[in-house]
Amino acid sequence: MRIVLLLPFNTRELPYFPNLGLPYIQAHIKSHGYDDVFLGIESLIGRKGVSRMLQQVKPDVVGVTCLSFYRHHAMELLRLSRQIVPQAKNILGGVHATIMYEQLLTHYPDLIDRIVLGEGEETFLELIRDLDQGSDGKSVKGLACRSNGMVTATGQRPPLKDLDRLSFPRQEIFSLPEFPGKRLAVIHTSRGCGYGCYYCSTTRFWKKWRPRSPRNIKEEMQAIVNGIGAQHIMITDDAFTMDAQRVKTICSFIRDQGLNRACSFSCSARADKVDPEMLQAMKEANFK
Repeated sequence: MRIVLLLPFNTRELPYFPNLGLPYIQAHIKSHGYDDVFLGIESLIGRKGVSRMLQQVKPDVVGVTCLSFYRHHAMELLRLSRQIVPQAKNILGGVHATIMYEQLLTHYPDLIDRIVLGEGEETFLELIRDLDQGSDGKSVKGLACRSNGMVTATGQRPPLKDLDRLSFPRQEIFSLPEFPGKRLAVIHTSRGCGYGCYYCSTTRFWKKWRPRSPRNIKEEMQAIVNGIGAQHIMITDDAFTMDAQRVKTICSFIRDQGLNRACSFSCSARADKVDPEMLQAMKEANFK
C-alpha cells in the first residue's frame, strides 16, 4: 500500500513552521511495516510539487491534516488528490477536522472519505490495515464518515498511555526571524494539558496531560542536535511545565550531555506553573 501524507500551509501569511502530527504518523506506520509512506510539505515543495508527488507515487491513501486557519488549503489538496488519483481514499485529520467533522462531512462529501478524530497514530494505522485487507475501515474506532447519507462516528479511541513507544518523527530544519541565522527544530515532550480552558481545543483533542519520559526525550534531543545539527529546539508542548521535577530532570540532562553548549531551547508555560528554582534550571540549560 502506498500512502501520501500532506501538510497544507499558507506561506503568504506565515513562515514555515513544522507540524509534527503527520511526521509522527509517518514514523508510526513505517515502524509497522508500511514502507511506502511519503510526506509532502506544501510550503517546501509547493502545489506543483504536491501534484508531482501524487502523480509519481499513485497512492492508495492520501492523508491531509487540517487546522482552522488553513482549512481551505486542506480542502484544495483533497480536491487535487481527487483529480489526480481518484481511486485513493482521502483521509482528513487534525484539530479542526476533529472538532468540526460533522460540518466537513456534510459540506465536502465528495472530497472526504474518512476523518480521524483526535490522536491519529493508532487510528490511522488500524485504518490502513483494514483498507489493505479490502475492508471499508468503518469499523475502526476513532473515525467519522458518512454512512447511508448520514454522518456517523465510530466511537472514541482512548489516548495512548505510553508515548515512549512512538518512533521519533522525521525532522525538518527550518528558520524563523526571531532566531536569525539559527537552524531550528521542534520537539513534543508531552501531549495534552491538565486544565480544560473553555476557549482551548487542547483538552478536547489530546485529552489528559501525558508526558514522555526524560530518558526518551534525551534520546531524541541528542539525535536532533548531533544528527541534524539543530542550533535551537522549540519545545511546542501545550503544558511543558506541568511537572516541575520533570522539567528540572530534563534541564539536568541537557547540561550533563553538553547540549546547552551546542543548542538553545524555548517553550511556553503557564505563569502559575513555574517557580524560581525551575526558571534557574531552565536558564542554566540555555532556555531563551
